[in-house]
Amino acid sequence: MYKIYFIFLFVFLSACIHPSMRQPSSEIIVLPITELNEMVPYRQLGVRLRAGYSLETSELKGCVLYLQGLADSIRSHKCYFSCLNEAGYRVIFFDYMGQGGSEGSMNNTRVQVELPPTATKQMLQKYERQEKHYEIPEQGDFFWARYKQLRMTLARIALSRQSS
Repeated sequence: MYKIYFIFLFVFLSACIHPSMRQPSSEIIVLPITELNEMVPYRQLGVRLRAGYSLETSELKGCVLYLQGLADSIRSHKCYFSCLNEAGYRVIFFDYMGQGGSEGSMNNTRVQVELPPTATKQMLQKYERQEKHYEIPEQGDFFWARYKQLRMTLARIALSRQSS
């Protein structure tokens, strides 16, 4: 159990150490051959978010939905993807709104929207209509659903790369 906490803490703090790691970057990067990326329309907010899939290089053991820190870019975490790929894990990742290669303003990205216990019906309707889509867990759910649509295609690509 402590090992898991240590790994999480290491990954979390590694993005905070060097100032250059904390600066979002809007450049489009070319990912290694084991990675596929795309700009996905996130219709709920009218922006396109950069997403990627880093494919396993050995027998598939599972999938990881990778969430990087705020004010960060998936570019800063590529070294972790290759380690996970070598261990047999497929990695699903995305840049939050306004960060890395994604469109929009990072000022709107939220970990969670706090509604007061006295929230009115209008406040709840606004949350359901728009506010919840700014939350990282909601965006994570969106990309997990997107991955499920692409899963078979990604499996064929991973198998063809392993056999060549």
